Amino acid sequence: MLKKEIPELEELKQFKEQSGWTYQRIAHLIGVHYQSCINWINDTYKPSPMAIEKIKTFLDKYSYK
Repeated sequence: MLKKEIPELEELKQFKEQSGWTYQRIAHLIGVHYQSCINWINDTYKPSPMAIEKIKTFLDKYSYK
């Protein structure tokens, strides 16, 4: 079975790599526990729909676009 890609998650992974920010800093600004952020970026778990909305808000504010 193919996993459905979540564009916001891919963008968050790219942001983490390019920014050098810690998981703690990113998670704090998204409004989640840092372990959630680690799990998403490492593909251990997928974010909930509500978390995806928080990720979108974070990326709109902090992304280098």
